[in-house]
Amino acid sequence: VRSIPFSWFHSIHPCPAWVSKHLGIDRVKIVVLAHLNPPLLCTMDQQQQDFPPTLPNVTSALASVFPPPGGTPPASVPPFPGGRVAADRFLVRFQDTPDAWTVCDAILSSPGGQAGWAFFAAQTLHVKCRDYACGVGQLPPGSLEALRARLVGHLRTAGADPGAPRALTTRIALALSALACQMGWRTAAADAVALAAAGLDGTPPLPARVVLGLLSALPEEAEGRRLVLPDEGMRDDFRHSLLGSAPEVLPYLERCAAAAEDGGGAAEAVRTAEAALRCFAAWVRLVDMPASLVRACPLLRRSLGVLGAADAGRASGDLFEAAVDAVVEVVRAYPPDGLGGPDDALVQEVVPGVMALRPAFEAAGQVTPNGDVEDEDLLRGYCRIFTEMGESYMPLIMDGRDMGQVALVELVLACSAIPDNEIASITLNFWYRFVFSLETLEPMTYRYQRIDYYTPVILRLMAICVKLMQFPQDVDEITQDRMDDIKRDRYYVRDTIEDCCRVIGGNTVLIQIGECLQKECTTFFSLSPPEQLRRWQPIEACLFATRPISRYIPCDESAVLPHVMALLTRLPPVPLLRTTCCNVTGRYADWLSVHPAVVEPLVGLLIQCLSEHHVAGAAAIAIRELCERCGALSMDGGPASMLRLYQHLVANRDAANVQLVDELQVLEGVCKVLSHGARRQGGEVDFDTFAASLGTIMGPVGMALAALLAPDSGANAKQVMAEIERITAVVRYADPPPAPAGRQHLVVELMVQSAPLLESAALRFPRDVNIAEKICRCYKHALRSCGAAFAPLLEGLVKALLRNFEGSFMSPYLYAASICITEFGQDGTYGQLLFYMTNELSNTAFRRFQTLDDFTGHPDVVEEYFYLVGRAVSHCPQDLVRSPLLKSVFQCAYVGMRVQHREAHKGILVFLENALSLGMDMDGPNARRADLIPTCLEPLQAVIVSEGPAVVGAVAQALLGDLPSYSLDAGSGSLAGILWKLNYLCPKLTQDWVAGSAISSAPENAAKGLMDALTRRVGRDVFNNAVRQFVHICDRERKLHRKVTN
Repeated sequence: VRSIPFSWFHSIHPCPAWVSKHLGIDRVKIVVLAHLNPPLLCTMDQQQQDFPPTLPNVTSALASVFPPPGGTPPASVPPFPGGRVAADRFLVRFQDTPDAWTVCDAILSSPGGQAGWAFFAAQTLHVKCRDYACGVGQLPPGSLEALRARLVGHLRTAGADPGAPRALTTRIALALSALACQMGWRTAAADAVALAAAGLDGTPPLPARVVLGLLSALPEEAEGRRLVLPDEGMRDDFRHSLLGSAPEVLPYLERCAAAAEDGGGAAEAVRTAEAALRCFAAWVRLVDMPASLVRACPLLRRSLGVLGAADAGRASGDLFEAAVDAVVEVVRAYPPDGLGGPDDALVQEVVPGVMALRPAFEAAGQVTPNGDVEDEDLLRGYCRIFTEMGESYMPLIMDGRDMGQVALVELVLACSAIPDNEIASITLNFWYRFVFSLETLEPMTYRYQRIDYYTPVILRLMAICVKLMQFPQDVDEITQDRMDDIKRDRYYVRDTIEDCCRVIGGNTVLIQIGECLQKECTTFFSLSPPEQLRRWQPIEACLFATRPISRYIPCDESAVLPHVMALLTRLPPVPLLRTTCCNVTGRYADWLSVHPAVVEPLVGLLIQCLSEHHVAGAAAIAIRELCERCGALSMDGGPASMLRLYQHLVANRDAANVQLVDELQVLEGVCKVLSHGARRQGGEVDFDTFAASLGTIMGPVGMALAALLAPDSGANAKQVMAEIERITAVVRYADPPPAPAGRQHLVVELMVQSAPLLESAALRFPRDVNIAEKICRCYKHALRSCGAAFAPLLEGLVKALLRNFEGSFMSPYLYAASICITEFGQDGTYGQLLFYMTNELSNTAFRRFQTLDDFTGHPDVVEEYFYLVGRAVSHCPQDLVRSPLLKSVFQCAYVGMRVQHREAHKGILVFLENALSLGMDMDGPNARRADLIPTCLEPLQAVIVSEGPAVVGAVAQALLGDLPSYSLDAGSGSLAGILWKLNYLCPKLTQDWVAGSAISSAPENAAKGLMDALTRRVGRDVFNNAVRQFVHICDRERKLHRKVTN
């Protein structure tokens, strides 16, 4: 804390200049961590505000932020008061002032200045040229041409200085480009080309690299989202002017690109050619040039020539990359339309040129003696081109006419086979689009023809995918980050295999993978046992490849899966290999359900894997999936055997170091096996057997939890939460048979026994939100599992929730109360009890929500409280609507709309929309909730009329940007939804409220559009568009007229 200057301790503070420059962050919130002296803060702030933004002061601040190489500023530059931190803050404020124009111009005009100072000045001018309110709007009318002349002069000076950093000339070029948009400089591109020649007044020409940088910056700035123009039409006009200048720009780029040949390969000439190709790529991407113009320009052919040269990429890797970018942009910008359109002539030139690169691609992909490829950078470039062309030319690939398109698909397939997974993964999006295109072909007969045509290619892809999913040989030595990357790439390839199953069928894919697996097994089992422990990766990849296709395999498959299942128990105990074996077992649980003879040895493998730390998670999930899909497993004892398995697991929990999450997976499986046995007609699990089984499971849990909650136990919250989670698993997944006469639902009986323990846990850890979440989650699943059978326990649960929320003020208890309303709100029998609960929870919340800071300090409580009352309005509104509580909740809502928290804001909006939806449900002769009209319609209307102006006022401020607007028009609970529903219920009042709100201060065209939509009472989708347009105009106007921050 002591290292942070006192002047930084504000709610919102401008970032240091270097943070703003490098990270693009303008403001940061500073948390006050210590008691500070307010008079001292005010004194330092006043000193900063009284420090004028003059050239000496700015250079003094720059000397502190960007000290010279020697570390000591010149004697003529005094030290800045307050040191570097104060100087940083001063410079951030300085950038918004009108004085910044002249000061930065003076810094750039100073000969021999510091490079850091000059860059700061150029960066400041760039920011100001992009802005309007704190930028060009500060300048007198008619001064932009003079500013342009000054920037051109600075560009000449920096460009002529061989020691000037490239970043400096780039930043000046960006500033000049932004200014060109602001002033409507329609000949900017042509004038930039003219700067490359000597002027009539004897001014020397600009170096080609500087002109090329300026030409690249012009379209990039025109498309930049940070460029704020007084009229968006100016942006379109400037784009059109760039298009008009293209016939002059492209020949100049060709002359510069030819420099590499004319200069005999000199380094400067190669750099110029590279800059020309990058500029060409930018113009193709950003300027909508006609295909005929690009085709007539030799730059495309020159780029292809660079890529196809025998020494491509070796003389200059940057030139090769620039050529790749140029070709990729042309391929992407001019796809074939298949109708003889204007782009097709260019396509006919691109296709043979790109296909001619195959020999160079194959040469770059030669494998060296140590197993690496010849040149990875070249392969990556070629792979980008081939894949991009495949994606852009997908209509040609799908065309039924034979145009040799299969050669392009095979070229992408060759890219997928590159040993470098990072490069090969570039093609995965192509295969996704390829499969999607095949799936959507019409008519169906034509679709099947094309699928049959490409099936050989897809089968070869499957074999390639298996190789791509292999772990490296040194997998035991790689870092965790690298392992995460490998697993991520494997899942991407797995998705490709699943995609292909949809077009050629799971059986076809499985047979292809089975053939690969058979070959690998022949090799693997010929190895010695020690060697098998080192060379298991190919078999593991084959098994992993079978996982994504399980959903496409019928249960009677008999060609591959029997051999796969028999193989799983024969493989060595390598953790990664065994994990895949467990995963495959679980994924094929449906197939195993009709092949019971195979199940028992696999269950033995899974039980063994439960005791292996790195494999236990996968084994537990597989057991759960087997229990869920196979029902009563074909083992001696059926469900009883699984119960014994769980008891064995619990008994050896500590010795085997079984993780809680793994145990819960097995417990879920046991509950599902029991439930399956109870549901089957003639099943072996009746009510008494089910009750005894639950007792066997829950008895130790209850005793352990009681012991942990004993006064002298010293147990921590983590231990208690583990036992509560075990209870929750049983409550959630146990589906007992119907209770006989005289007995309750078994889950209800379980909750009767557990409720005192859960309440003791809440009292033992009253401030632990995790404990509260576990308790309420248990009650949530009990309510949903039992339904109406939970009714005898409802009143006790309500009292517990009220007591615990009063004592802790934690959101989980509100969530549990919401579930009570969801489950019992439709039954009028419990209406008064639920209203009592809602009212008491509201009183507690209102006592705590006295100021906006109280809302801000408890956003989760705000969120869950309003979701609670929103559900009450929807499910049991009678008592709530007729009470004074509803008006208080409305008042609390429009105060809470000021909270800067997305989820809390959403909860408030959901409540308001639900209340208005209730009014709509009672409206008209065919009202959905006509039964509520006699008791609820008039009180609800009174609340809406009373609180509507305040609600509309808060919504208006949110739309204008003065309040948070996290949910504009998406889904239930949005600003647009509230306005539209209010206008539906009371159009005249709503329009008057809107007209009298802050909307009246909005730009005239924005306010008129919104009011017009309200007056015409348009549909919801049209109204959403009107609200979005309103917000867009206001946001733009706010950027144009933002104030300079002091």
